[in-house]
Amino acid sequence: MQIFSTLFHFSFFVWIPFTNVASAETLAEDPSNKTLPLDLAIVGLGGLGYWGAHFIPMNIDTQRSTPQGIDGWIDPQWNPQWKGTSDFLGTPYANYGFNLPVLTTVSMATWGIQTQNSWSTAVPVAQAVAITGVVTELTKRLVARPRPYTSAAFEAKYPEVYDSEEMKVLRANNDTFKSFPSGHTSNAATTYFTSAVMIAAHYEDPTIDALAYGTASVLTVLTGYSRVRYGKHHITDTVVGAVIGTGIGWGVAHWHLRRD
Repeated sequence: MQIFSTLFHFSFFVWIPFTNVASAETLAEDPSNKTLPLDLAIVGLGGLGYWGAHFIPMNIDTQRSTPQGIDGWIDPQWNPQWKGTSDFLGTPYANYGFNLPVLTTVSMATWGIQTQNSWSTAVPVAQAVAITGVVTELTKRLVARPRPYTSAAFEAKYPEVYDSEEMKVLRANNDTFKSFPSGHTSNAATTYFTSAVMIAAHYEDPTIDALAYGTASVLTVLTGYSRVRYGKHHITDTVVGAVIGTGIGWGVAHWHLRRD
């Protein structure tokens, strides 16, 4: 049922009809071609930065998660059925195919071609995702926070899961200590809010503004919620991930709007 709700909210970002594709001559006049080298360089540097961040050693001081404050408001969660929803909302690619961030970026490119004779509307999204990936991965490795399923409370609530071979393999992996911040949530936020800013800036219509930002907010919150329900993140992981993604997406989009 969760995936149908996701698809409903996704409909706003893919309402653009895939017709009237621009001709080769129109694309040749695309003003984005003038800034293409710089834009590609930013995306490329972001990709290299994300790759390079994985070589930073992690200093793991704590083996167990100890949820406190807002993170202690809920009992430990373990609902793997939420994996599909969170992957669909927050990752560019999964084993079963492309997901909402990629589809959103393609939709932004198509919308730009049809409304502005330029596919450059997708560039800010790609750049924001690249930059967010670097910031998120660096923070994960520097903080090295254990995921919720390492906690004593989780072991007490789900003893069979905690002692399972699958969980033993998970706990032996460094990814177990990359809980903060939530990468799914930061990626979702930066994708949807960058898109929302670009769409809202193009139309002088408060209704479209509300719809764009409302949809971005719903998708980001749903991503964070799904990660907590899955049991892979604390509440603060998703909140900080949303702040990082939204801030970078907002900044990159407005930089493009001022530049162009």
